Amino acid sequence: MKNLISVALSVVAVCVILTGCAMPSNRLGHGGIYGDAIEPVAATSSANSSKTGKSCSSNILGIIATGDASVDAAKKDGGITTVSTVDVETTNILTFYATVCTIVHGS
Repeated sequence: MKNLISVALSVVAVCVILTGCAMPSNRLGHGGIYGDAIEPVAATSSANSSKTGKSCSSNILGIIATGDASVDAAKKDGGITTVSTVDVETTNILTFYATVCTIVHGS
């Protein structure tokens, strides 16, 4: 019985520690097993959006984070000088791996 309680408490502690380690923030909430969403961030009065640029960053276990998900990096990727809209795409897998991508539309 004492052994079972120790194992149960260990499992709970591991779950608490790992929860949210690599979860991108978004308004839709997080998928506990898998999440993939695109959300609007901003729009301007510029109606022309013939080009698209994307920049991403990733996170593994909340320990290793790499990349550049800035608007400037997305503008450079798409060769954009005038921004029409900005969206954010978030993906997470079991809180172990997450990506956040900034998507810029413009001309």
